[in-house]
Amino acid sequence: MEEEAKLEFTITVNWRREDGSIATTQLGTLDRGACRSAEDVGLQLADAKPILGRLQEIVIGEQLQRYCEAVRPCPRCHRRRHLKDYRCRRFDTVFGRLAVRAPRFDGCRHCVERLIASPVSELLPERVSPELRHLQAQLAAQLPYRQAAALLEELLPETGGLNYATTRNRTRAVGKRIEEEIRGEIDHPRVVSEPPERMVVGIDGAFVKAGHTRAGQRHQFEILTGRVEGLAARRGGIRRGAGSGSVCKEAGSSDSLVLRPRTRHEFEDSVEW
Repeated sequence: MEEEAKLEFTITVNWRREDGSIATTQLGTLDRGACRSAEDVGLQLADAKPILGRLQEIVIGEQLQRYCEAVRPCPRCHRRRHLKDYRCRRFDTVFGRLAVRAPRFDGCRHCVERLIASPVSELLPERVSPELRHLQAQLAAQLPYRQAAALLEELLPETGGLNYATTRNRTRAVGKRIEEEIRGEIDHPRVVSEPPERMVVGIDGAFVKAGHTRAGQRHQFEILTGRVEGLAARRGGIRRGAGSGSVCKEAGSSDSLVLRPRTRHEFEDSVEW
């Protein structure tokens, strides 16, 4: 039987630089034979991963090169700073871990500024893209850390930092930033110049078990959280003024705000059915 000819696909990318020159490079090639089953139709995830990874490398490389050239002049006298050297910096993205070339500039000799500047390190201090950090935090908030890391590793290209320990640390860092933002809203609430047309109140509560209890007893605390938003119509959208608050108190108590343990039987007696 005569062997069927394969389909050959060559994927290239063209981009135009600021000076008008056009660069071209090849991302990859694909070979497809005859369709004998549904598995032979279309691209596979394994085919797309290296192509997207290569494309990400090109885009980030061009962007960082342009950014470094833009910030190379001294911010004071605007004279071009001397290039000291190049360093290799790691950057984790949803399409793979990249090793980017990061130039370092000497201090401006005219302004007697000796501080060495590294634009890439200043632009990417965490060395992880916000999109990847968001995906890790979103999945880790719904799944165990190991399962979230395994799912990302299955779907995304070869990206560093997808183990469960890194996923846990990045998720906790996101949670810490959210707590700081909420704490800032509580300590320094925003003042609305005009009274809102309507108010939106959100209240939620939960019971937290104590870590150390005596045998035969279960201690728990009640945590109440609330948020009030005032909505006022304005031209082109809605203006919001928000305030947040939280109270941790003895379960079943209506007036005491002292954090005290409460047994299960005491709590059940205080509940009104």
